[in-house]
Amino acid sequence: VLGLSDPDDYQGGLYLQPESSPSSRLFPRIEPGDMLVHSYDLQHGVHVWGGSERYSLIFWLKDSLQSVLDDSTPWYDAQGEPDGAEALYHLANKYHHGGDDKPLDTHEAIRLYERSAKLGCPSAMNNLATMCQELGAEASDEEEAKAYYKRAFDSLLEGAEAGWHLAQRNLAMFYTEGVGVEVNIGEARRWMREAAVQLDVQAAFRLSGLLAFHPDFSKDADVEEGVWWLERSAEAGSRDAQLVLSGQLLSRQGPVPQDMAAAELWLERAARGGSDVACYQLAKLLHKQGRAEESDRARGRIGAQFRPPADEPLEICWLDCRAAAKERELIAGDELVDPVMIANIQDLRLRQRALQAAIVEAGERGLAEVMFQLHLDIGQCFLLSQKLDMAESLFQDLFGLCSELGGGDAAVSLRQAIVRNNFAVSVLRLQEKWTEAEYELIQALLECERVRGEHDEMMLGISGNLALIRMSLSESRVDTR
Repeated sequence: VLGLSDPDDYQGGLYLQPESSPSSRLFPRIEPGDMLVHSYDLQHGVHVWGGSERYSLIFWLKDSLQSVLDDSTPWYDAQGEPDGAEALYHLANKYHHGGDDKPLDTHEAIRLYERSAKLGCPSAMNNLATMCQELGAEASDEEEAKAYYKRAFDSLLEGAEAGWHLAQRNLAMFYTEGVGVEVNIGEARRWMREAAVQLDVQAAFRLSGLLAFHPDFSKDADVEEGVWWLERSAEAGSRDAQLVLSGQLLSRQGPVPQDMAAAELWLERAARGGSDVACYQLAKLLHKQGRAEESDRARGRIGAQFRPPADEPLEICWLDCRAAAKERELIAGDELVDPVMIANIQDLRLRQRALQAAIVEAGERGLAEVMFQLHLDIGQCFLLSQKLDMAESLFQDLFGLCSELGGGDAAVSLRQAIVRNNFAVSVLRLQEKWTEAEYELIQALLECERVRGEHDEMMLGISGNLALIRMSLSESRVDTR
């Protein structure tokens, strides 16, 4: 492990744990340029609970070039089955997940985890419980499932009593959800607190929910302590905690006084940590405050795979149309219709809602051509959703809209040509109505003839579509004969 960050800039870091209890952890001070080398079977990890981000460069060293090329660990096989708790744990982990020339083998992993757990390895106790929980969920027989859940609970209890924070946190979740044991919120809080005081950031965040914010546990809630743990876990870098705390600060109700500036700071911190949800919420907040440029920047940081909540009101759908969706930019005079850029929304229902909201705004601004294009896009949503009847009805309505939008004869002819072309190559083609499709494309060409010279490129496209439709029409006639 090669140190890259100044150890004065963060709290925690790489730890070595020679005994089963986390109280035995040692946090060596690693200056930039220092290198620490340890054996593969030494219990270790990384825990940063405060300050700035920590960076290091990690090398895995093997004893031969061939083991690197094969991604194998021959030293395990050379020594036979190990005797040490930590080495057994690592070998079990390979069978648990498959890799390093070891096949995925659930039963072998459980056997090795059990051996390691009997020798006092709390990590093995925790992982053994995880495997038993998975087997319980997959069991077809109810009694078999109960037996696996009970085995998982017992293993977690052993690991929790040995002081392992992961086992304590997971045991608390068992008590919360009633897995292998009756629901007991008091015990859940007790074990979650045990993990939290060992600087388990996720446990601190979950404890805040158990104490103050979970709707089912409000009768005997300790709101003050819950808020305290929420703030500590947010300060320690939990993005979940930062998001919840920002939500509490934005709300007029709840145990945390409203503070818009503090909420913005926590959202910004979570956004810097890579949270798309934080970027989304930050963009919403800035948008409501009229800070359009800052909102656009926050929106542009949202990852392409992010999906906004399905229950957001229509006006928030603008934030689904983030600046990353560059495939469509609809210009209104010298400015963008903010932000009618919807092509990148993968959820078709959300895309349709955003388009509907955009149509309302375009109508209020008197942007006829934008409204026309947005209606075509909704038709595309219907087609992608395989709702051909709704798409056909929409195109029929669009024929009437072409005239209502005004703009002169040339504009009306152009719109009708576009509608006929799209209707033919989408709805009618999918319905295999080749004769009707041919008719619509011929009519589209006639509409283009009225504005000849201005849209020759469109005429070429329509002519190409007509040729393809006629080929299909010819084939269908051959089949009929």
